[in-house]
Amino acid sequence: MKSSSCSSVSSLAAAAAILLFLSVPASAQHPLVVVPLQTTATRSNAASDPAPGPIAQPEIVSIAYNTYLINEFDVDNQYLLIGKDRALLIDTGTGFYDIKATVEKLTSLPYDVVITHGHPDHVGMIGAFDAVYMGNSAADRSRVADDQVQKGGGTDKEQRKPHDKNSPNGGPSVVCGYWNYSPVHFDKRPTVNELHDGQTFDLGGGRVITAYYVPGHTIDSYAFLDRKTRILFSGDTFLPTVDIRGVAPVAASTRLRSWIKIENLGAEYDRIFYGHAVSGCSVDVKPMNPAILGNLIEIYRQALSGQTSFKTIEDPANPSRYRAVWKNAEADVETGNLWEIGETHIVP
Repeated sequence: MKSSSCSSVSSLAAAAAILLFLSVPASAQHPLVVVPLQTTATRSNAASDPAPGPIAQPEIVSIAYNTYLINEFDVDNQYLLIGKDRALLIDTGTGFYDIKATVEKLTSLPYDVVITHGHPDHVGMIGAFDAVYMGNSAADRSRVADDQVQKGGGTDKEQRKPHDKNSPNGGPSVVCGYWNYSPVHFDKRPTVNELHDGQTFDLGGGRVITAYYVPGHTIDSYAFLDRKTRILFSGDTFLPTVDIRGVAPVAASTRLRSWIKIENLGAEYDRIFYGHAVSGCSVDVKPMNPAILGNLIEIYRQALSGQTSFKTIEDPANPSRYRAVWKNAEADVETGNLWEIGETHIVP
C-alpha cells in the first residue's frame, strides 16, 4: 500500500486541529465534542454524572476532512462521510445515544445509511431512519429490520446482557464508566434496500464511496472504499484479532477470498478503519496496521494448505477450533469449516 505523503499528513493535521463543540438536543444535556486525529478521546460525562441515562456525549473524532468516527460506548464505531451534496453514514450502532440527532448536528445535507453487516451492534439504530442499505437476501434484510423494531435497538440477548439495566442476567451494569441504560426502542420499520457489490454512493465534489461484498465475518458483510480520502471502512470483515465464536458459519476459504479482494484494492487506500476501536476504555483512533491483513491472509492460506508454521492456542471448549497467531495477527480457525460444501480444495 502507498504511504501518505508529508503534505497530505500536514493538511490533515491542520484540518483536524480545532476542537469543535456542537449543540445537541436538550435531552442530551451535553455538547458533542469532535477531537482531532491521533488523539485519545475520553469521556467527560461518565460515572461522575448525577443520574443514570443515555450516553449524552458520544465520542466523535475527525479522522479526515469531513470524515468522522463516532464511538458509541467504547465498543462500536459508526462513520459519517460528508461530500459537497450528500453524506453517508456507515452503521448505526447498538442504541445507546441519539444517532440521528448526532448526524444531523454534524451535517445539514441529505444522507444515506449503509450497514456493514447485520449484527446488533451495527444495526441497532436502523429504526431511527426511514431507509437503510444492507446486504444479503430480502428475507434476511427484512428479519434484521423487524428484529430491531420489535425488540428495540441492539437487543440481541447476548449483546444486550452486559449493557442493559433491565436484563435479568446482566443486572445493574457499568461499561467502561458508563451507567445503566437500556437500548432505545423504535416503533417503525425502515425501508431496507439491498446493497450490491460495486455499488457507488456519489456524495458530490468528487467523493464517491464504493461498496464491496466481502462475506466472512457474516454472510452479508460489506466494506466501503473512499478513494478521495484513501480510507477503507472494513466493518468487522477483519479485525486485528479475528474471533469466529458466535459468528455465522462462513467457510475459511470464503473469508480468505474476501480478504484477498480487499488486499488487491491496496493501491487505492492508505488507512483501514474498522467497526470497533477501544483500548483500555478509551477510544483508540489509530487505523489498523495494513500489514495485519496480509498476516491474516497468510494464516488462512496455511490453514487451508495444511502446512502450518504459525503458533496455535487450543480452544478447550471446542476441540475443532484453535487460535492461530502469526506475527501481529490472530485468527480463529475451525477445522471442520475450512471449505464450502462441494468446493474444489484449491487454496486462493
